[in-house]
Amino acid sequence: MQDGVHDIWLFEITLALANAEGQKIYTITQQNMDTILPMIQASSLTKGDIQSAVNAGKTVTVHEREVSIPGWHGTGYIVIDPVTGDGAYLISGGGNGRVLQVDTMLLDIQSNVNLNEGIKF
Repeated sequence: MQDGVHDIWLFEITLALANAEGQKIYTITQQNMDTILPMIQASSLTKGDIQSAVNAGKTVTVHEREVSIPGWHGTGYIVIDPVTGDGAYLISGGGNGRVLQVDTMLLDIQSNVNLNEGIKF
């Protein structure tokens, strides 16, 4: 697979795992950033990236705290330009999807959470 495909797959797993853990999924805009961003438990680098994106007029969707899976630890988030619809699926914590090893736990998460219907926003 190409690296971008790995990144999207890892991003989807982060949201599926966050959802399975009962985490809240937030959409951050300029109107609510001062309230929501302090509630996000992510690295200062990730929070800085989110703040920069929102300050530039983007909308960011992110789960409330980092997740851990074998070979990776971090946060998955979506940055969308509400004017153009352009967006990016991003992951933090290093690895960029290339060091992840598929194991039974991930397959269980993927098979038990429908990524199109099971994630609560």
